[in-house]
Amino acid sequence: MRLEQKVLSFLKTLLETQNLSEHTIRAYRGDLADFQTFASRMAVEEITEDILCSYLSHLRVERSLSPATIRRRLVSLRTFATWLHSCGHAACNPFDSFKPRIRLAQRVPRYPSKDELRKLLGAFQFAGKQSQQATRGLDDKWAPNYSDLLTLVSLELLYATGIRVGELVAIALRDLDLVSGTVLIHGKGNRERWVFLPSEGLGELLRSYLVFRGALSPAADNLIITPKGDRATTNFIRRLLLAAAQRAGIVHRLTPHMLRHATATHLLEAGVDIRAVQKLLGHRSISTTERYTHISDAFVRDRIQRLHPRAQLLEMSDN
Repeated sequence: MRLEQKVLSFLKTLLETQNLSEHTIRAYRGDLADFQTFASRMAVEEITEDILCSYLSHLRVERSLSPATIRRRLVSLRTFATWLHSCGHAACNPFDSFKPRIRLAQRVPRYPSKDELRKLLGAFQFAGKQSQQATRGLDDKWAPNYSDLLTLVSLELLYATGIRVGELVAIALRDLDLVSGTVLIHGKGNRERWVFLPSEGLGELLRSYLVFRGALSPAADNLIITPKGDRATTNFIRRLLLAAAQRAGIVHRLTPHMLRHATATHLLEAGVDIRAVQKLLGHRSISTTERYTHISDAFVRDRIQRLHPRAQLLEMSDN
């Protein structure tokens, strides 16, 4: 069985059975295309531990790729090899014996500061106030700019809940329960979890948004729809966020995943238990959530100066 045929079947399976974003599918396609170039016209039965060792050497020595890129290539290839074996297309999985160690530099996830988030959300607050006034019947002669309202709702949901951009665009109307303040999220690998709206103000914003969204496209099933009434894509939300950052005067590039990083970091800094953050973000392993325990020196100094018991102990001794 030719490798390229099975790669196409694998990608088709991912599209049909896994709730993966366009970005993730594109990454799998690119990673496996890279291995196909290396393996040339190889059949799947010929993928052995020795071939994988040669491929690793090719990535490291001949191409000098970064450890992060190499690791991603091998993770994609391992997922493909596991699928081949589970479907009976390969007698064994070569990754059962091939376990390379790839050390990654510990990088602090980039995320916007609280001041930048304040500017970002503040740039669209007027749309939220307009929508709430209009839905309360204070003035039925005008309606808010739907694009601004959509931007505000998307930003608020991404930061308030820490969901991924692919999870945001996958939210159906039936997944939103404003009475309990919960949203059912369809995560990676078809895993479901509940996230919680942290304030009644966000619930009110969503109620107002639903009125204008329903008038725009009453038959649409998805919560987030474009001004044309179409289901929003991940790329649409990324472009929306780039435009929002520019409008708010944020000079560096901002992505939806950076808002997820900000959510995790700010919750941990506020003292939320790491297990609760893990559950909110939908991480399988606590080690993934631990990436966000990089608390700044300024934050540590402030907490220690304000909360260290030394001053209280000295006051007690004086008495």
